[in-house]
Amino acid sequence: MAIDLISEKEFRDKIAAVRKDMDEGISMAQSLKDHGIFSGMYARMVILGEKSGSLDQVLGEISGFYRQQAQERLSRFISSIEPILIILLSLLTGAILLSVMLPLLGVISFL
Repeated sequence: MAIDLISEKEFRDKIAAVRKDMDEGISMAQSLKDHGIFSGMYARMVILGEKSGSLDQVLGEISGFYRQQAQERLSRFISSIEPILIILLSLLTGAILLSVMLPLLGVISFL
């Protein structure tokens, strides 16, 4: 059912291959590992979860790990963009201030 929610074609093809493997009798965990959806520790967690009968809990934990990683990356990205935005806004404000003050100083100097 997850295949309908995925917009990325490459990942969608991987999920379709996993589904095909499961129809042929290959375990879900092994198929996920073989097609590169999960690797390393996450693949081992899925294999153990499938063997112990707690696959739903393991997948929930893995989704929590991925959610945490995504939040950390987003926070780092935002914290790296903030100084750039501050500098750009400061330059823009300074340019506006100069465009108002220079003509005003010219008028005051003639008085």
